Amino acid sequence: MKNRIFPYQTLHGDVRLNLSGGGLDDSDWPKVPYVPDRRMVELYDLDKEDWQRASFNIELTLSAEEVEKMNKAGASVSALAVIECPRTLYRETLPLFPTSPGETTWTGTVELDRDNFGGKATIHGLVVGTINDRENRFLSETEAWTLHVDEPDIPPLTGTMRVRWMDFDQPADDCIFLVDYRDHPLYSDLQSEQPTLFLNRSKRFSGLPALLDDRKRKLAERPLHNSERISIARSVWMALLNTSIASITFDDDETPEWPTEDWKRMVLKSILSKVFPAKSESELLSEAIDARRSPERAGELESRAQAVIDDIIAAGRLLRLTLDYMARSNETD
Repeated sequence: MKNRIFPYQTLHGDVRLNLSGGGLDDSDWPKVPYVPDRRMVELYDLDKEDWQRASFNIELTLSAEEVEKMNKAGASVSALAVIECPRTLYRETLPLFPTSPGETTWTGTVELDRDNFGGKATIHGLVVGTINDRENRFLSETEAWTLHVDEPDIPPLTGTMRVRWMDFDQPADDCIFLVDYRDHPLYSDLQSEQPTLFLNRSKRFSGLPALLDDRKRKLAERPLHNSERISIARSVWMALLNTSIASITFDDDETPEWPTEDWKRMVLKSILSKVFPAKSESELLSEAIDARRSPERAGELESRAQAVIDDIIAAGRLLRLTLDYMARSNETD
């Protein structure tokens, strides 16, 4: 919970929310969707695409000592679950019920209709009570669980960009545009809802999969392997950054705002926080916009961003390994 000050006594102690059980369309889950340590539910990867309704069991636990203290003061503590989806502007509150009188475990069941949600949604617990004769005053809240209804822009468990191998000569129907790039080894699709790096596995690039895969390889193969992976990663990361900066919007007061897409915010925050380390998060966008518009600072932004990207992809370490191999090879010649 964020640090906030209220003009009345709030509930202290640990407040936890857990999702479990439930199922899909009145049946068991075809595949367990829960990632408890990340407070995450993956609804886009269930081996069933045409589902209509998902249900979850909710359990909220409070500090018994704190609840007793608040209730003695007349708070009549109660708990709710709040479901929100930014993309569809959906919001719902669901009452939770104590397992028995005086207990500090509150439970409930939430049902999610697929048509009401898109992208991702969140569920968090809210604890309220009567304070100074005013009902439903905020007392505490839990950390939120994230429900990924659609496949996220960037996989949340790995933080990496989606990669798809495709024959650019004969691509899938939804990727027919790749035919125009059949002479290229790769194509970065940054226009679709989910950014994707397409790698060409056509006959003209028949050796590319073997060159880029993660298998253990002979020392003689490593320099080219490392070099090509660094080259691809650099170009893609820079394209991600430039696209994200171009997506910065402005409010009525011309104050820059973060892009709405998750992946663009992630890219900007991960890079700009290191390009401008002395700036607060609220200042990063202003710095990026000012640097991009300034003939004097544009080059500085690109140079610093490239250095940050090299750190992200470990370019320096891979190059040192390559140089070390080449030095040892020359000694044996």
